[in-house]
Amino acid sequence: MIYHLCTECDQIEPDSEWIIEWGNKTCKHCRASNKYELWPSTEIRELFETIQKYNSESFEYGLVSSVFISAALELLLERLLFKMAIKNLLYDEVGHLIEYLLDSNQGRSKRLQLYKRLGYGSFEKEAKESGYSHFLKHWNEIAKIRNKSVHGDIKEGTKLKSSLVESTISESLAVFSRLYNKYNTESIRYDVATESKRNLAKDLERLKTWKKQVVRDIDLDADD
Repeated sequence: MIYHLCTECDQIEPDSEWIIEWGNKTCKHCRASNKYELWPSTEIRELFETIQKYNSESFEYGLVSSVFISAALELLLERLLFKMAIKNLLYDEVGHLIEYLLDSNQGRSKRLQLYKRLGYGSFEKEAKESGYSHFLKHWNEIAKIRNKSVHGDIKEGTKLKSSLVESTISESLAVFSRLYNKYNTESIRYDVATESKRNLAKDLERLKTWKKQVVRDIDLDADD
């Protein structure tokens, strides 16, 4: 399934959820037209596409596909964690701290624990709430094969069903897009609220300037 990221509001939806109006593709969240890009990133899409094109009957299919899909899923998790951590903060101010936080929590297990600390519950719980109760189980199965291959405990010919690979790719796009939207929606709401506060502050500043000008004018009139 094809997913698009709206470049106006940062929300992600499958192609089928975009509104087609007079030949334009419109975001259902912010109503922006023809302002989108493919999601996830090219790097992740290429990893998935390589797996999908790989001959599932080949002797090394289990080994190769487990490594590639694990790399793609961990990239998706890393980018979600970054979004969860930065929330309403400015990248220039805290980007280096978040990168340090991620570097300090290398590996799938540590980052899933980090997810629980940053989010509203465990990754497994939130994946289930997204409607994909078996996604983490499928990911675990693939990760076990990948870990064995990385440590040399596995040989070519390891069995990994292509149906499991395909379903895990599909589930991962659905789960991660929903979680991105879940945490990004809060960021959008914060931006709206912050913008209102900024506008109010500007109005107050203008009012103060206006009052000062009125006082000056009164003083000048008094001098006359």
